[in-house]
Amino acid sequence: MRWKVARLTAIFLLHFNLVVFSLQPDFVWKFDEGSGTSAIEERQSWHGTINGTPQWIDVSGGQALQFDGTDDYVSTLDHNLINLGGP
Repeated sequence: MRWKVARLTAIFLLHFNLVVFSLQPDFVWKFDEGSGTSAIEERQSWHGTINGTPQWIDVSGGQALQFDGTDDYVSTLDHNLINLGGP
């Protein structure tokens, strides 16, 4: 049993050491403009276009965009950090 525990610990440490992550997102869309058809991206100016008829609503701290779940969406141009084409 001691060997299995040591082996699992080594595998966990190996995987842990290989994990690379960032706490900073590449893109940030807050959807808090309050009006209009543009979704402003704050980090790289990769703005989006609001499509459909989502509603601007009041929330604590400002405005938000409420999607109906049917035909509302935000589109943006392709970027090497965003996969818009699927898997």
